[in-house]
Amino acid sequence: MEIRKFRPVDAAEVSEVICRALALINIKDYPEDNIKPLIVYFSPETILKLAQARHMLVATIDSKIVGTGSLYEDTIYSLFVDPDHLTKGIGRKLMQKLEELAKNNHIALLKVPSSLTATGFYIKLGFVKEKEILNPKSGRTIHMTKNL
Repeated sequence: MEIRKFRPVDAAEVSEVICRALALINIKDYPEDNIKPLIVYFSPETILKLAQARHMLVATIDSKIVGTGSLYEDTIYSLFVDPDHLTKGIGRKLMQKLEELAKNNHIALLKVPSSLTATGFYIKLGFVKEKEILNPKSGRTIHMTKNL
């Protein structure tokens, strides 16, 4: 597995990974009405715009993108692993690289808005729940932090 910086040519493949994860994994914890708008939102065009504003990384296996995550200021966003590659350490490796990037940018307190689906994963990595927000459009989000 390789972790590398996002390249514009990756946009469609990253969009596909995110949308598959939302449709096959997050759907277990959220109603379809919350997931559908997110799938529409994470289009290749949106991915390109996000990548211009954030430090975005991708995880690849044999040149195929199997995960992604990004850092914007002091917050990790859009950490997704392809459903066919769960439990292979991809999310953990992406988080290690994102945490290194945060430390290099002198961030002492790292934040992540977590879905219900990912909360246990983040807790295992040392994040702590701070507050929970209910958004009618996207559902419950758990805001978590970790001291670096």
